[in-house]
Amino acid sequence: MSDPRKDPLTLREALIAQALTDLDGLVARIEALPEQIAVHEAKALAVADALKEASEKYEEAARGFTKDMMASLLKNVHAEAQKAVDAVDAQAKVLMLKSAQEAFGKSAQEAHRSLQAAIGTMIDGKLARLHKRWLFGMLTAVSASGCVTAGVVLFLR
Repeated sequence: MSDPRKDPLTLREALIAQALTDLDGLVARIEALPEQIAVHEAKALAVADALKEASEKYEEAARGFTKDMMASLLKNVHAEAQKAVDAVDAQAKVLMLKSAQEAFGKSAQEAHRSLQAAIGTMIDGKLARLHKRWLFGMLTAVSASGCVTAGVVLFLR
């Protein structure tokens, strides 16, 4: 924003410019999320395939046991598989939440800081112009009242 023709002239323009910049950053981060999710999904699928293969091996081993033993073993295998699937599901949720927090958490903090700086700059500029106008008004009023007073004194003498 070094070009004075491109600097916002009003608080509204500054807020719009800031909002558009922040929106652009959010869009870029949102566009990056599918890639991150795809990587985590691939990892989860690999773990699920490994679990499926392990479950099949356990089932083959269980066929050699008696029916009671096989039922007990299958129950344990399914319980362990469910625990593993739940752990993978929880890990996937944590990774997705972490990715979303990284994408949006930094963005919100940066947006707050830049908006605060933009508003501060606009307010400082407005206050300086108001101060100059007030001083000019006061000097004009003092000059005018001095001239009128001198005219009245001369007239009355």
